[in-house]
Amino acid sequence: MKHVFAAHYFLGLSVLCLGSCTPNEAPEPSLDASELREASLPEEEMEDKSPAGSMDTNFKRALILAHQAADEAKDRSADEKAAKLLEEALSLAPLNGEATLILRQDLSARAGSLRLRAGDLKTAELLVRRGLSMSEAPSAARAQLFIVLADVEEARGHGDAAKQALLGALSINQELFERELEEP
Repeated sequence: MKHVFAAHYFLGLSVLCLGSCTPNEAPEPSLDASELREASLPEEEMEDKSPAGSMDTNFKRALILAHQAADEAKDRSADEKAAKLLEEALSLAPLNGEATLILRQDLSARAGSLRLRAGDLKTAELLVRRGLSMSEAPSAARAQLFIVLADVEEARGHGDAAKQALLGALSINQELFERELEEP
């Protein structure tokens, strides 16, 4: 996977800053979805200081634990567990607002990347296409989804489709860059 994970750290930091959540200790990444609800994080990490309004505490917990598990995943089994946690967080994500849209797209991209690493190309593609269908608005998260799609297509041996997906990511990044240059 030559192109994956370029933007997820930026998006992950945005997520943490959005909710002002900075974990002190990394919980064990081996939590499954049922254990996720019972995992305990310090109360100050759950306090909502986001401009997007109140985010559900279960969603915040799921988001933090899922990203930690994804960051720590080093083998196929850990990839699969982390992908399940990311998918659980995605299922808990609020459906309103631009900030939560970016979070949902980021979760889709990360889960898709992990499914790809675990060899589950079908689920990886489904997650990515689901993320792409959430909005056509250009964003770093949408560009990352195209990059993951390119990796899926490359793994399938579909070079032309991979190239098209990368061109989609490049087009978005170029548009975002041009917008940035226009703003004072």
